[in-house]
Amino acid sequence: MGYLYNEILPPDRARLEAHLERCAQCRASVSGWRNTMGALDEYQLPAQTVPTHPIRTALKRGIAASVVLAIGFALGRAASPAGGNREEMRAAIKSEVRAAMLAEARQREAQWTDFKNAWEAKYGEDAKLALDAIARVDANRLANYASLREELETVALHTKAGLQQAQQEIVSLAGNAQPDGPPLNP
Repeated sequence: MGYLYNEILPPDRARLEAHLERCAQCRASVSGWRNTMGALDEYQLPAQTVPTHPIRTALKRGIAASVVLAIGFALGRAASPAGGNREEMRAAIKSEVRAAMLAEARQREAQWTDFKNAWEAKYGEDAKLALDAIARVDANRLANYASLREELETVALHTKAGLQQAQQEIVSLAGNAQPDGPPLNP
């Protein structure tokens, strides 16, 4: 690769060029690499589009609408006659602005309702799944508790029976005990 980028020393370059004159296979490889480098140098990256955020888009449109409105207002003011026609124009503009603002408010309300419904659908389902998981864990806990209680009761009964049997054996052995002295002959 150093040869292709002219990064090798002249003696090494001369030796490699001599080899390339004799070796068709290496010469073909170097030619292919040069063609690839040329194609890469000519390649143009496609222009990347940056996704825009809906709020940023709405803000830009709002600013553009304000600029257009201001220009229209200024042109209208400059072109309007200086008479009582101003009140009529003011009323008409007020009516149009009110209608536009009402339409925009309705659109925002619809968007908010859609967002709220989607959010409730997504997180309402998550809450239901969490409650179901908690119910399963609680059911397992109750089953484990019942099983443990049953096992403890069984151990207690066996212990009680064992202690009663041991007591009976002690009493029986105590009744058969002989005094410390020599055995008595009857």
